[in-house]
Amino acid sequence: MQTMATTTDVAIRRLVVAVDTSPCSRSVLRTAAYIAAHLGVRLEGVFVQDANLQRLAAMQIAHEIAIPSAQPRLFDQQILERESRVMIDRAESWGAQIANDFNVRWRFQVRQGGVAAQLMAAAGEDDLLSMGRSGWSLISPIQRGIGSVTKTVIGGHRFPLFVLQQEIQPCQPVFVTVDENVEGQRIYAAARLAELYDSPLIVLVAAEAQNVDAVRTQVDQLLAGRNLEIVYHNVTSQSLAKEVANGNGGRHSTLVSRRGSGLENLPAALFLW
Repeated sequence: MQTMATTTDVAIRRLVVAVDTSPCSRSVLRTAAYIAAHLGVRLEGVFVQDANLQRLAAMQIAHEIAIPSAQPRLFDQQILERESRVMIDRAESWGAQIANDFNVRWRFQVRQGGVAAQLMAAAGEDDLLSMGRSGWSLISPIQRGIGSVTKTVIGGHRFPLFVLQQEIQPCQPVFVTVDENVEGQRIYAAARLAELYDSPLIVLVAAEAQNVDAVRTQVDQLLAGRNLEIVYHNVTSQSLAKEVANGNGGRHSTLVSRRGSGLENLPAALFLW
């Protein structure tokens, strides 16, 4: 198994994963473990005990609906502590089992505070923070938008971020956006994903770039020697989202892009680099 030691690969020290007990979290864990195994880096799960829930429980003014009885009951600190302990144990067990399945190093930590703030604090410049598009919801995965915590992290996290709803599958296309300022690490990240999943790499070149041919030449040089199926598409700012959404149904594709691209709401798995 190779690690990312060369300058032509992605510089990541750890994959930090936001974990709870939702099905989406399990998909994120499995995808992150697969990537960590192939990159030779550690997988680290982070469970955040929400300070807002703790304050709400202390006030003793809220009720929750018990399942399966459907009867309301007072939501207090005793119930919160009991439910949190169950969720923490389950999340840690899930992570340990998945890490064992993929033969990766595993570490688990519990933090307290604002969920978004604690997740961002847990992942530094050399880490890839991975999280679900949304947590628990009665809405089907197809209809869900981005959750409030994920929106906050997308807007505030300055380092590499990976957001998805469902486990990445082999051969689903990998898109990467480039303009005249070609970012090598973004290209390497997209290429590595395409290699790991035996996927085509679709390079979306901004048609507004002053010299499209020069941009393509730069990308070709960065990807020289890699055994990849590479396709170039020239796109405008108006056609960019449509291009990604049409790729294998949009939902079953992966997009590697910069922050502020306006593509964050697409249902594709999203790498912000």
